[in-house]
Amino acid sequence: MSGRPSITTLALREGSTVMLGVVGELDLLTGPQLVCVVGQRLDQRPAPLVTAREASLQSGTHFVLSGARPALRRLLAVTDLEGAFDTERQHGAISPGSAARR
Repeated sequence: MSGRPSITTLALREGSTVMLGVVGELDLLTGPQLVCVVGQRLDQRPAPLVTAREASLQSGTHFVLSGARPALRRLLAVTDLEGAFDTERQHGAISPGSAARR
């Protein structure tokens, strides 16, 4: 035993759902290990949000992420994807009516 804290993960896939089990103590020392595992799982299959963004780029449609909750913003930050999306913060508040006029 190295004395260095670690966690053990187990990932199960069922269709487009991935369940990730974590055994061990999750703290500041083991958090980066979990972030790495989550990133690897997301890399193996693009999330629907990323797929939608790619499809919009290919069709020439402007894709703006609006109303993202803090949990989604943290996920994008952890997976290094926050810079990949235009947000309403960059383009001003977007309402359904204003989005239709763009």
